[in-house]
Amino acid sequence: MYNLKYTVPFMDIDGNNYTIQILEEGGSGSPVELTGGNPSFTVDVNDEDFLYTPTRFSGATLKVVGSDYLQTLLSTDYQKFKVNLIKGSTIIWTGFITPEMYSQDYDNSLFELDIECISALSTLEYIDFKSEDVTISILDLIKKCITESKGDYSGIYIPNVYTEPLSDLTISCGNFIDEDEKPENLKTCLEEVCKFLNWTVFEYNGNVYFVDVDYIKAGK
Repeated sequence: MYNLKYTVPFMDIDGNNYTIQILEEGGSGSPVELTGGNPSFTVDVNDEDFLYTPTRFSGATLKVVGSDYLQTLLSTDYQKFKVNLIKGSTIIWTGFITPEMYSQDYDNSLFELDIECISALSTLEYIDFKSEDVTISILDLIKKCITESKGDYSGIYIPNVYTEPLSDLTISCGNFIDEDEKPENLKTCLEEVCKFLNWTVFEYNGNVYFVDVDYIKAGK
């Protein structure tokens, strides 16, 4: 369970109010309000030109004004500190602080700190596929990936293009374990499913979308 550790309120150039939440897994105590830098939060989306890229995830930079106490945010765990960007009451971006987070000026007691983050689905690269079953359905594999990402998503959307339900399409779990019995990471598993279905998965406005480019191109 995640406990709210820090909040960073800020306003964009259009006058919209946002709040950045930093939550700690297994943490406790009351949240502390921090002062955001300029800009307080920027998102960098993978905009690769290749149309059929199976995954288009994002990273972000959180900029805050603080002191050495912010070193408590340093962790070797990619899912230790969750970061949610909230507009109004809606989460529009969810991810985690990366272990390689620090960029700061040590010459001053108070400094502006750049904290690097990655989207929740990006953390699947550091989580191995595990299953005690011989087979797994495509739908269950998608659910496993989204659940293991620990992102606070509002909704999941998939194309309605198959007459056969995805819950009835099964894959051998052995496909995700190599000849040395080493499992693939879940990001690779999700990419392979998207390649097979000709889908692209991305996060937008707090939701996960799986899109079929050819289906859209056909006007559907």
